Amino acid sequence: MRSGNSGLPVTVTFFFLLALNFSICDAATSGALQTQIPAIWYAPGSGPSASNTFYILTPGGQAVIIDTSGSSQAATHKTWIQAIPGYVPPSYIILTHGHGDHTAGVAQWRATGNPVVLATAMNQDQLDFQYRLTGFFNYRNAADGGHPPRVVQIPYPGDYGAPPFATQTFTQSYSFTLGGLTFMLFSAPGETADMLNVWIPELRAYFIGDNWYRSFPNLGSPRGTRPRFALDYVNSLNLALSYNAVMLLPSHGAQVYGQPTVASTLASYRDAIQSVHDEVVACLDAQFGSVNGCQNSNGPPTIEWMMQNIVAPPSFTLGESYGRVAWAVRAIAQDYIGWYLIPDGATCSMCVGDAENLFPSSLDSTLSSLDSVLGTGKNDGFITTSMAATAVSEGQSLLMSRGSAVKAARLADIALRNNSADPNALNLKYCALNLLANLSNNFTEKNWLQYNVAAVLASLGTNAPNCSFVPAFSAPAAAVQLQ
Repeated sequence: MRSGNSGLPVTVTFFFLLALNFSICDAATSGALQTQIPAIWYAPGSGPSASNTFYILTPGGQAVIIDTSGSSQAATHKTWIQAIPGYVPPSYIILTHGHGDHTAGVAQWRATGNPVVLATAMNQDQLDFQYRLTGFFNYRNAADGGHPPRVVQIPYPGDYGAPPFATQTFTQSYSFTLGGLTFMLFSAPGETADMLNVWIPELRAYFIGDNWYRSFPNLGSPRGTRPRFALDYVNSLNLALSYNAVMLLPSHGAQVYGQPTVASTLASYRDAIQSVHDEVVACLDAQFGSVNGCQNSNGPPTIEWMMQNIVAPPSFTLGESYGRVAWAVRAIAQDYIGWYLIPDGATCSMCVGDAENLFPSSLDSTLSSLDSVLGTGKNDGFITTSMAATAVSEGQSLLMSRGSAVKAARLADIALRNNSADPNALNLKYCALNLLANLSNNFTEKNWLQYNVAAVLASLGTNAPNCSFVPAFSAPAAAVQLQ
């Protein structure tokens, strides 16, 4: 299909002629804006808590709505759109996904007639997830969106039961023709698993939902979310690229015009996500004792190190006004390996997982917090030799008095921040982990502890461990060989 100088296909000129019958309306008149393809209008969302509402007026005189904005703007968007010259009530409402800033206006639009509401089959699962965590998301959404929390009468309403929006769903794809236009809907997981995209081939217009922002994506939202898998984004962006659109319509922000610009925009976004993903995976796969691309590591580096050192490629220029690369790094790593994160080489150069984190008593302690803050993989001068000696002494006293072995191991970690080869600190950690292994009645926990005992023993080298100060100490019956 040939393109004119504007980057729009020649066939789109038909819709410019169609628009003459409606007169072109600007935001000052109605609040709704007309795009460069006159059949497509939109009410712009303001801020992160309100999506755009798109209104497509077909040459046959029927209409489709895509997204309905958030509670703060849904009614206003409806008023603006109803003021569009030639307005007719929508025959279809398409929901790109189940976030509240896209679905709040569904009931208002359904009241205008009996439109079909389309979403993916995963949409109800997304709604139930949000419903289940009503109380939690009340405050998280308020902080994330910059507005006061609301009063919630029933913070935990149940696991299922969110009011449904969709009257028709699909799994992978769905198409319909209305008024001379074809609407092709595809499952396109990214920001959510229920995300869909819409392609109108006659207009060469691609509605990408929240899978593209003028910012690095929010793969690791501080608000809290289910996993947003990086490779899902990449695959969905490849799908978008395959249609050679001349107009890209995100659900937040203004449109992108011209096939070359749309293609380069999507490719840059995809490549940035792929690059960050691949660097994280390369670091997770780093082997002990080998040269790898993750500097400052002997084996996998900590999540904190990756967050500090992995960046988007220089070709990515959209910045980080919505998501951050560091958040994405943490999210990608945790999507792959879960909650049991990588220990710092400063505290145990060949440990696999931080053994203390297997125990709930360690997770909220001041020692655990301090250990996390210092998780840089090197001594930064914060822990002095005197502080390290005190930490070891306190840990030994704990074990001598049958106190917390978990706390003793944490104290050893603090001392190892000063000197990762400190034999006294390594000995304390060896004794504490051995004690925990002996006490464990969980075979999974015991295996992890014994593996890390062997790793600490390897770090001790020629210094033989001495746990004679621990009452009734005995080494675990099973010994792990690391080599």
